[in-house]
Amino acid sequence: MENVQLFLKYLTHAEIVGEEVIDKRNTVKIDMTVSFEMYKELLEKNQALDVTGILGTGVIDKLSNIGDFTYTIWIDKENLETVKYYMDLSKPMTGIGDAMAGGDIPAELTEIYKNMKMDLTMTISNQNKSKDFELPAEALTAQEITF
Repeated sequence: MENVQLFLKYLTHAEIVGEEVIDKRNTVKIDMTVSFEMYKELLEKNQALDVTGILGTGVIDKLSNIGDFTYTIWIDKENLETVKYYMDLSKPMTGIGDAMAGGDIPAELTEIYKNMKMDLTMTISNQNKSKDFELPAEALTAQEITF
């Protein structure tokens, strides 16, 4: 619930932009924008997420040029389940390339990030219908990572 509250705190835009049928499910398509401040807060809170080894000190300031994140989600009109999720990651990847520039990272690598085109599409099905499984003992005693 804490992550949902954090997301809602930094949600700067949400708009229903249409309706689509996905896998025979009637969905509402919603475009959303979340401020980079949410990710900044996550980075500041989460000691387990150590990116300073890659980007050096002042990582949060370096990443601030990534800008806001935009998402599109499709929600089932009948049961409100998320059916599909899309995010264009090109701008964040460019920002990571900018953040790496000038450090110990080879220029060729920073250029790859600066010119990277990347997106993520996820379709979700069979929610709450997973097969029975047993967690390994190591998983039961593993240290929890919280955001």
